[in-house]
Amino acid sequence: MLHSSMASTASIGVLAGSLPFVGANNQVNLNSFSGIIVGVILTITGIIILIAGVIVLILDRRRIRPKTYPPT
Repeated sequence: MLHSSMASTASIGVLAGSLPFVGANNQVNLNSFSGIIVGVILTITGIIILIAGVIVLILDRRRIRPKTYPPT
């Protein structure tokens, strides 16, 4: 059994870049999230409108039927 009397801890600190939503004193800045939030809301709204348009198109095609005249 190997036993070492010298135990050490290692810590690694890495800074990959500045985070745009973290301001001074490590406080979260929510102002930069406003553009992201608006973009997500507009995307979801656009998808809902697209789905509603397809539904309206399908329902309108069902209503338009060629008129058939009774045989004479």
